[in-house]
This record gives sequence, structure tokens and C-alpha cells, in this order.
Amino acid sequence: MVIRRLKALLHDAQSQLEKSKDASNHKSNIRTLETQLEDSQSALTAALKSKRSLELELQESQQQQNAANRYADTCLGLYYLYAHTETLAC
Repeated sequence: MVIRRLKALLHDAQSQLEKSKDASNHKSNIRTLETQLEDSQSALTAALKSKRSLELELQESQQQQNAANRYADTCLGLYYLYAHTETLAC
């Protein structure tokens, strides 16, 4: 009877030990996932900042291109005006 009780206690202790190991593994997995989540959030923040920076750079480049096109149109208009004036003068 004592041996049965000891075997039952041993079995219960082994079961509790297994549950404890599983809980420890779950906690470890949760910490790992939390770390991965934090890393992903940091990467997302960096990517969004980079995207915004590139959008601003693109906008600036488009404004410069528009200004260059207006300048080219002005120059071309002046060239045609000058060429037409020279033709009339002859």
C-alpha cells in the first residue's frame, strides 16, 4: 500500500513536472514572439519613414521637372518670337 502511494505520488510529480516544462516552453515561445513582433514593428516604422522620405524626394523632383519644362517652353517661345521677328525684318 505504501508502494502504491509512492508510485502514485511519483506519477503525479512527473505529471506536474511535464506541465511545468510545457508552461515554461510556452512562456519562452511567447517571449520570442513578442520580440519578433517588436522587431517587425520597428522595421515597419523604418519602412514607413523611408517611404515618406522617398515620396517627398519624388515630389521635389517633379516640381523641379515642371520648373525646367516651363523654362524650356519660355525659351522655345522666345526663340520662335525672335526667329519670326528676324523673318519679318528681312
